[in-house]
Amino acid sequence: MTPWRNRDSQESKAREAPLDLPKTPTSDEIEADYALITGFLADELSSADHDWVEYRLYTDSKFRTFAEPHLRKWGASRGLSTHLDFLKLIESVADERNSKQVQQLRMLTELGIKPAPLVTRRPPKSLHPEDFGQLLATATDSDDAKQLMDDVIDIVAHTGQPDVWIVEAARARQRGALRPEVAEYFILELARSATRGLVRTDSVLLALDARMRRIQDEDGDAELAEWESLNAKWEGRWNDLLTQILLRNGEPEIAQAYAVWNSRGRENAT
Repeated sequence: MTPWRNRDSQESKAREAPLDLPKTPTSDEIEADYALITGFLADELSSADHDWVEYRLYTDSKFRTFAEPHLRKWGASRGLSTHLDFLKLIESVADERNSKQVQQLRMLTELGIKPAPLVTRRPPKSLHPEDFGQLLATATDSDDAKQLMDDVIDIVAHTGQPDVWIVEAARARQRGALRPEVAEYFILELARSATRGLVRTDSVLLALDARMRRIQDEDGDAELAEWESLNAKWEGRWNDLLTQILLRNGEPEIAQAYAVWNSRGRENAT
């Protein structure tokens, strides 16, 4: 979608303070979740992993229960009320992260440093869907498994064909080769990757984007209101396309979870 010119970013006034979190649990799965939460709060995760944690906080009640004391302690270190609504606490983490990104971009701009240009991605590795399960089973550790899933996401981004891979991910989930929450987010990322490709081919998205581009350099309240209306329609169409991919592959629960996550993001942006 096309950004609105001169639209101010909203920055939080989060206070910097060192993290003081509980001792790491011993269970392997809990340790993995603990690493995700600490990385999430310290802003040390990739954008994809950050999205995964946020997605699970909104949709996975067990993960939310595990994460809450860590987020509460983080909030207290920022001077936030211990009685703050938990969803507002999640939004506070996002606000601080966004503020840091805005400040970094502003600093680079003041120094005359332009953001790095987008690098053309290499063609994805050659993989066959039927080999996914075997490759996943022979992965030596979680990093290898994550790299395999990233390679598959690249393939879907390149081909625009997610269905066969979603089927294989569902089979891996059924066999227990992928934890349910990992499989869920992987399938969602496959659908998102395919939908990003539709931005260049879907006639509705292209028409809305063209209309937004025509008015983005015009000033005035009426123009801004029109742009916001078009942008809402663009996002609605994008979400509809993604949901269609999930539903036709028999994943209504993931579609519903995505709707919850997406609605929380919209609320946080308003």
